[in-house]
Amino acid sequence: MSNPNFIRGQPMLIAAALESVGAATAALHEYYMKIPATKLKNRIPILFKRNHFFRFVNPEVFNVGFGNIYELLNFDALDVSIIRCYTLLMLMETKQKGLPIGFLDPEVMILSTSRVDKSYMVDYVRKAFRSFVKDEFIMFAHNPGDHWLLVVLIPKWGKCHQQRSGNERGFYTAHRMIVAFGLLDVIRLGIKCSVVFTGDIFLTGQLGGQQQTCVIDVLI
Repeated sequence: MSNPNFIRGQPMLIAAALESVGAATAALHEYYMKIPATKLKNRIPILFKRNHFFRFVNPEVFNVGFGNIYELLNFDALDVSIIRCYTLLMLMETKQKGLPIGFLDPEVMILSTSRVDKSYMVDYVRKAFRSFVKDEFIMFAHNPGDHWLLVVLIPKWGKCHQQRSGNERGFYTAHRMIVAFGLLDVIRLGIKCSVVFTGDIFLTGQLGGQQQTCVIDVLI
C-alpha cells in the first residue's frame, strides 16, 4: 500500500531536514529529485546473491519503492524491503569482522509467508541452518502481523529469544540489532563484557564510551 503523504517527484524531506542528514541520504534524495516525474520509476531494484540469504535462485532481485524510502526518511513504518536492505548491511559487516552471526531473510520470516507457504519457510530454515553450523548466534527481524521485532537464536544454549518491542514501525528493532551486533563484536575483541542469563538475556558492555545493554526476553 502506497503512503498517501508521498507524492512522486516532490521532495521527500524539507530543506531544513536535508541539512541535517548524512551524505548518503542527501545523495539519494538528490538523485531522486533529478529524475523527471514523468520518467521516475516507482522503485529501485536491489540485486543480491543467493548465498546472502540462502535463497534458491541466484541472483535474486527485490524492489524498494520510493514510497518506502519516504517512510524511512520520515520515521514512518518500515517496509519489509527496507528491513531486508538493513539486514544485508548487517550481514556484510558481520563477514568483514568475522563474527559468528547468521541472518535469516526477514521476507521469509514473517507471518504472512508462513500462512501462504509454510513448507517453503520450513525448507528455507532447514537450508539456512545447515549453513549456520559454526555460528553462535542467529538473528532475524520478524513481523507477526502488526509490528517488527528482533528474534535471536542461540543454538549452544538451545534457546530462542525475542527482542522486546518498542514500537510498531521497526526502528526499535533495527536499533537493537545494532546494539546486539556491537556488543557481540565487543566480546570478540576480548573487551570486558558480560553475558548473563537470568530469565532474560543481558548483553552488557561499553560501546562508544557508554554502557549499553541489550535485553532479550525468553520466547521459548
